[in-house]
Amino acid sequence: MTETTRPTEGKKRSTKRRPAPERRGGIESTARLAIKQAQLIDRVTRFDAWLPADGTRPSRAMVAGAFEEARDLARSSISLAGELGIPYNFGEGMAGESFDTLFPTHEEFLRREDELVNALREFPDVAFAPVTQGLILLPVTASPGLILADTLPGANAEGARKWIAKIFALFGFGEIFKAIIDVLEADAGSALLMANLGKAIAEASWSLLKKYLKILIELIFSKPFLKKLAEKVGESVLAKVLGKVFAKFVPFLGWALLIGQIVWGIAEQFI
Repeated sequence: MTETTRPTEGKKRSTKRRPAPERRGGIESTARLAIKQAQLIDRVTRFDAWLPADGTRPSRAMVAGAFEEARDLARSSISLAGELGIPYNFGEGMAGESFDTLFPTHEEFLRREDELVNALREFPDVAFAPVTQGLILLPVTASPGLILADTLPGANAEGARKWIAKIFALFGFGEIFKAIIDVLEADAGSALLMANLGKAIAEASWSLLKKYLKILIELIFSKPFLKKLAEKVGESVLAKVLGKVFAKFVPFLGWALLIGQIVWGIAEQFI
């Protein structure tokens, strides 16, 4: 019978010290957080890929599910940021609003949309003229100068109001929507962007809609745009509104959740 030996027999024991328990714990904790971060990025990548395909209309149940997934992603991101010591505050310090206010459910989104649609009814229907090229925001005699494509459902002023209301409701622009419309329609570059955005909606091209929403965010937070807004609403009011919007810029995920919710909200109706 052959005698077996242990692997360590006949060898010198290692003189290397094992890491102290607290050090090992720190390494394990870092690795665990890195895994959680990778999982979070993977989830938001799948959330982005889950957006409606061009030319399709999701069911209300799918849209509600997408809103809940966005809310859960926001919670997970904020929690992980806290564990990593990354500053993020959606409460008193930044926006003075609760999580549910900043990241609404689908039902709450629809309620806010209805409020803004009613507010937009203050503008006469004559401000919304049917054209064929897309929903366009252009300077015209009748304020606010919104033009609705006849390719959209209804091809009427009410459809235009809903389109604007959906975006403004999720941004949190309810308090200053009139000022934003005024600034948008006074600039030729902004009008062109809105024309492209509206055309994407008219064609149910959600991938293009996502692209133009990113550009819209860059435009709204540009210094010239903010300066014009401040002149209309005052710096204190603007700071309050922007605090809410900035709180939607989630650690690790950026604007992905806000843009995703807007695309889902529009795709639910405009096709």
